Amino acid sequence: MPATTFSLDHSTPGITAIDPRGLVIRNVAYCRTIAGGKAQPRVTRQRYNHAAQQVANWDPRLWELADTESNIKANLTTLYGLPGLALMTDSVDSGWRLSLPNEAGEACLTWDSRGSRRHTEYDTLLRPVSVTEQGIDSESGTVERFTYADGSSQSAEHNHRGRITRHDDTAGSKQISGYALSGQVLSETRRFLKQLQTPSWPVELPLRDELLKEQAFTSTSLHAPIGELLEQTDAMGNRQRHQYNVAGQLKQNHLQLKGSREKTLLSAIRYNALGQVESETAGNGVISSFQYRPEDGRLIHLFAQRTTDSALQDIRYDYDPVGNIVSINDVALGTRHFNNQRIEPVSTYRYDSLYQLIEATGRESCSPANGSELPHYQPLPSDPNQMANYTQTYEYDSGGNLEKLMHVGAQQYSRAMMTAINSNRSLPLPDGGRDPDFANSFDPNGNLKHLQPGPDMNWNLRNQLQEITLATRPDSANDSEWYVYDGGGQRVRKVRTTQAKSVSHIAEVLYLPGLEIRTDSANDQVLHVINVQAGRINVRVLHWETVPPKDVENDQLRYGLSDHLGSSTLELDEQAKLLNQEGYYPFGGTAWFAARSETEGKYKTIRYSGKERDASGLYYYGFRYYVSWWMRWLNPDPAGAVDGLNLYRMVRNNPMTLVDENGLRPGDKMPPPVPPRPPAVPPRPPVRPSNDSMSSTQPYALASTIPQSVTEKKFESEALTAKEKVTRTRSNEYIHPHKKSHLTKTKSLEFINTIGTNNDFTPKRITVLDSYIQNPAPKNTVFSLSKRNEKYEFLSTHAAESPAPPKNIKGEIIFVIPYSNPFGVLSSIPEGAGNTELKPFEVHGHTSISNREDVLYAGKIYLDDDSKLQYWDNGSGHYKPDVSLHISNIPPALRELLPPDKFKPYDRSKPRSIDIARGYIF
Repeated sequence: MPATTFSLDHSTPGITAIDPRGLVIRNVAYCRTIAGGKAQPRVTRQRYNHAAQQVANWDPRLWELADTESNIKANLTTLYGLPGLALMTDSVDSGWRLSLPNEAGEACLTWDSRGSRRHTEYDTLLRPVSVTEQGIDSESGTVERFTYADGSSQSAEHNHRGRITRHDDTAGSKQISGYALSGQVLSETRRFLKQLQTPSWPVELPLRDELLKEQAFTSTSLHAPIGELLEQTDAMGNRQRHQYNVAGQLKQNHLQLKGSREKTLLSAIRYNALGQVESETAGNGVISSFQYRPEDGRLIHLFAQRTTDSALQDIRYDYDPVGNIVSINDVALGTRHFNNQRIEPVSTYRYDSLYQLIEATGRESCSPANGSELPHYQPLPSDPNQMANYTQTYEYDSGGNLEKLMHVGAQQYSRAMMTAINSNRSLPLPDGGRDPDFANSFDPNGNLKHLQPGPDMNWNLRNQLQEITLATRPDSANDSEWYVYDGGGQRVRKVRTTQAKSVSHIAEVLYLPGLEIRTDSANDQVLHVINVQAGRINVRVLHWETVPPKDVENDQLRYGLSDHLGSSTLELDEQAKLLNQEGYYPFGGTAWFAARSETEGKYKTIRYSGKERDASGLYYYGFRYYVSWWMRWLNPDPAGAVDGLNLYRMVRNNPMTLVDENGLRPGDKMPPPVPPRPPAVPPRPPVRPSNDSMSSTQPYALASTIPQSVTEKKFESEALTAKEKVTRTRSNEYIHPHKKSHLTKTKSLEFINTIGTNNDFTPKRITVLDSYIQNPAPKNTVFSLSKRNEKYEFLSTHAAESPAPPKNIKGEIIFVIPYSNPFGVLSSIPEGAGNTELKPFEVHGHTSISNREDVLYAGKIYLDDDSKLQYWDNGSGHYKPDVSLHISNIPPALRELLPPDKFKPYDRSKPRSIDIARGYIF
């Protein structure tokens, strides 16, 4: 590690200031970009009301400007109602949102700064039955309707009781004809709308069916008893099959095309003791191996090789002490010489003291693309005379917005960006020194209306990109691309219209489970793309229903090898021959691309970070589109300020270490596993001050003298186990990593694309607030809380428990909802509850049943002698959940178990007893 790195980070602490209530009011970080230079303070400010609710937030840039500019607002302002629910938010990036809940706390009416209105109607079980939307210049229309099964025996035959059977949404209609016992969908049928625009769905089913195309696409799946996906058959009859070992880890992947024999796509997977893949063999014989750093489990060597040939990938990773990648060396690419340059396959990265990338070096094509275009096609093997070294430097403002990019390489260029003074909305600086027109370039919700220079864009009422103009003609129709999304906010249809002389050509893509159906009227082509994720390898099969193009055989298997970010760097055929090869700039632009043939190269659609690149050059991430040449998102984060107050910033300006899976928040693609720390003897807590020096009503906490940031960092390594990987059976259903990802996508993110932001369930992580964490409770004392006929009962979470769960539970019990598994309630009997029958099952407290993990909620439940619910509260001395979260943070699936109308706020002003031996606050 160069010595300059240590001087760069010298004297750059993180400082947290708290008020007398223990609330964080300032966060101070220090930014230094040059070793030995002066560190610039970055102050983030929070303001609270009398109820300790956060009402205003400033990032460092706007907080600094507020001292000199009177019209500078806070980045985020929040207004709360009497029950503690956030009713209105006002963001300088995404505009204002007003949401009015019903009596049960469900979002009922929503307005936003574009003048859009949304009304959600619920039934008596608080299930949504219809969604009505209205724009400022459009009529009101019912854009979604939900149909549920009744309680009949016929519905029970397919596990339908109370579950959704039909969902008419903004793309068409989805009908579900069966559920597994574990809740997964077994069979679903999708029908698309005849038109691209969303209609107003009528109440009568026959009238709804008239709006749909005749063709229906049915996908089926088969699951193991604990939820693992065993088989999936797509709408065209292609079957995927997955096998797992006894630990629930993927063992093999198979694919059987309709009418063909089954093929093995992945096998011989070997895992280390921490569950990381050490080696795997693809169906084309390519063996991939992985080596990890012993001290922290970070990937240091990725190697892929044909069985009897030279290496395809030989990537060496080097990190700084906090885990930022500082160099990548792909030895398999070899060293080249051209134009008096030694062009090595080494990329280096330099960061400022806030871990923002400020310099990168690598190699690029001699004909690079500067903007939305791809570089010129190069045939394989690539010409060594077509490569050159490059260096890119980046400058950011104090809000994290890119100010300037300097590129020195085969071509020299720079890109200057200007950010609006009162927000983080940013645009390229036009030639001539004029300021960009921010007012006309963004709508009130912060959606970009024009790529400058470039196409116009239209957005639907849910702030989803609906149409983008690819070419403008004054005397004829424009070329455009139209996007259609389902009720969960995921793109399911793409239609591109182009003009050629006097005829219009239409190219359409339908996205179905495991399948893409691509049609193009220009060449009468019908292509089915079967998608299989086999370990780190993405396998795509190109099956033409029509005559395949020249140079491409039908049913071509493409094995995509990726790097640590999931970016597709190599594609191989079934014989492990190279189809194409691609390298990327740090923020996602293509630095070079070579293919076996130009025709085969055109069928590569999955590129940077494993995402699809559209004709416009934008990358589709699931909930947002990414502009790689601007290094920022196209519109504000629909999840809100979950990753900072700059809602346009991409992966915290650290693109080589972090990746965004769906456009909502960044994370580590391959997080290092952190083994659980052995329990330690707790320190003696400080003596509580007497009433002479402290009011008896003043809250007391063992961590009151420790800044919040210190406490969070202290337990960060332990929490990572829960955040990134589920490894323990802690509920009535074991959640494997692949299933956890599916649940997150289908549950937590299901309602994110509404007017403004998520109006149903966006989980907020609650971390441990007290300095002491209890030892984990024995497995046979932690139970899954269930409800039957109004009576509550304990279910075992451990297959070999002894003794059996207690019956007829009553009195006070404690509970947590784990963040890693938000669809179950873990509960037990608190120590000192006073119930002799339940004495053997008592535990120390909340962190002992949560196993020291972050939670969505924690509190106490009070049952009468008949095990029926009296009320529940937020009484937890270690998590201290906010009162308002009893509605907003409880998943809809658990609201029958924890009904909002039975909630009573816990009185934290009353004196609490302290167990001196364990430091537990009761």
